[in-house]
Amino acid sequence: MSVSWNLLLALAFATVFIFRNVDAENLRQRIFKGGDGPCSFDQYRCLNNKCVLRTAMCNGRNDCGDNSDEDYCSYSNNCPTHRSFFCGKSNNYYDRCIPLSWKCDGWKDCPSGKDEEECREDNENLTPALLLKASLRALNWTYQQRNENQPTRKWGPDVGRIAVALYLSNDFYFRGNRSIRDEISYELSLDLLSRLALKKIEDISSTELAYYINAFLVTCIDPRKFHVLDLVGELRKRVDAQNYTNPSAMLALCNAGERMTERDVEKLTSVFWKAHREFWTGNITLEILKNVFSMILGEKKRDIQMKVP
Repeated sequence: MSVSWNLLLALAFATVFIFRNVDAENLRQRIFKGGDGPCSFDQYRCLNNKCVLRTAMCNGRNDCGDNSDEDYCSYSNNCPTHRSFFCGKSNNYYDRCIPLSWKCDGWKDCPSGKDEEECREDNENLTPALLLKASLRALNWTYQQRNENQPTRKWGPDVGRIAVALYLSNDFYFRGNRSIRDEISYELSLDLLSRLALKKIEDISSTELAYYINAFLVTCIDPRKFHVLDLVGELRKRVDAQNYTNPSAMLALCNAGERMTERDVEKLTSVFWKAHREFWTGNITLEILKNVFSMILGEKKRDIQMKVP
């Protein structure tokens, strides 16, 4: 079994427990946490503590509600404490003040790029800026997969994976654009219906069922009422009938709101430990998993010992 598959298995195992025990938005903020308290890296903290996108600052709209995102946008005096870095002049006009924590954070906030001048570039660590840039590049690439010239199936054969990727990226365009969502949900339905025209539901694998369930959930299709089929119930029946469980199937059931039983956890744990030997080779991996389990159990101060059975 390859290392990449072991890593995928471990992440699936951890994700089931995380989404059972940890608020998803809180987890996203931990990953992309910046220097603005409760707001994540790509957000600005307004004076009323509302979080808005960084790009909302000085865009001419009152996104904060208290207009604090539009203050100090053409400023020549000393910047206030909460936005103490001055972007200088741009095209002979005085520019904005931004939070000092945005200086040298890997993301250009000053139109002139002054906040990222004379900074040491960090290409070795997974910084929030690096993750955000990678996410934006991935989003752009994903949207490029749509082929406008196709009369149907504009998103291609991986439409389900594309739907889940856009949803998990927290992409505003996907969530806020109903026409895109409706187009993807139509193609998903068409894809499964065309397969069911040639074979019975029993002939579709559990991995494929999990794929459709996850994709339907993020495109507002009820997988329990797909025409006359209950896809979640079918997958649950298969999982209960097997001693082995596929982590992707378990994750789909969890996302669909199915209660995870003790037997589910035991089967998933068994699969996880069977794949451990090649995976337990890096100290960094062990440390990550220690932190994940500490977060899940709410025992950050306790030193969790991970022992191979």
